[in-house]
Amino acid sequence: MTTDSKNNINIYDYTNYVQYLNDFMDMKKSTSKSFSLRALSRRAGFSSFSLLPMILKGKRKISSDTLNKLIIVLKLKKKEAEYFEAMIMLNHAKDDQQRDRYFEKLRNIRPKIKVSELDQNQYDLFTKSFYGIIHQMVLLDDFEEDHEWIANRIFPPIKPLEAKEAISILIKLKLLKRNKEGKLEHTSKSIKTPNTVGTFEVYQYQYQMLIGAKKALVNLPANYRDVTSVMIPIPKSKMKEFKDKIASFREEIVDWISSNPTTRDEVYQLNIQLFPHTLKRK
Repeated sequence: MTTDSKNNINIYDYTNYVQYLNDFMDMKKSTSKSFSLRALSRRAGFSSFSLLPMILKGKRKISSDTLNKLIIVLKLKKKEAEYFEAMIMLNHAKDDQQRDRYFEKLRNIRPKIKVSELDQNQYDLFTKSFYGIIHQMVLLDDFEEDHEWIANRIFPPIKPLEAKEAISILIKLKLLKRNKEGKLEHTSKSIKTPNTVGTFEVYQYQYQMLIGAKKALVNLPANYRDVTSVMIPIPKSKMKEFKDKIASFREEIVDWISSNPTTRDEVYQLNIQLFPHTLKRK
């Protein structure tokens, strides 16, 4: 949950309206002893007191009439109301095309954050996946600092100008440097998520990773990829331990590759995805 200086929930950090509403209710409960869902339902003019709890559990879709009432009781301004409605449409989207359209609408509605040049560069590094790809491409045995070569080597291809700008920013962020011969090489600095990147950007980054995996599955032959999955029952009490094991595996892979002197031919993306296919209903 993120709040602004007035102790209000920042709606622009969210992409899931159910999570936003639950965080909003939790914030109200913590700041007002008299707050209750029943009182809020009464102020909104809901015909049933069970409607709001059902919405908060994700069990009830929001109609246009309910949307207008929520906008009033949440005291959303015009842009915030537009964002809230687009967020609902995103969560109710039935296919990737609809999701892409409403996600783009969220991006366009969000106010542009004024940041320093350095922060903007860090933001670009995290929200444009090809920055990280180019950072790793430098380690390839046949790497050429030719913007057109780089742009065409990336899958899917990018524009040469994008490759040029990415290299410039990676140098400014001290993630790349030039050696005595003028060739690009890595520095000791590692890529870390900047403080200016919020939950919306994390969602955007992860969504891009999933889209990239989907494109690889559709467009690349089987010997270029490995897509496997396993269904397993997990006790929630062991969830943190499970995540720790995944993190340990990621680090082990990175260390193994870094210490392996064999030829590096291509830049790969390794996704390890863990999410539930069942949800206990109350």
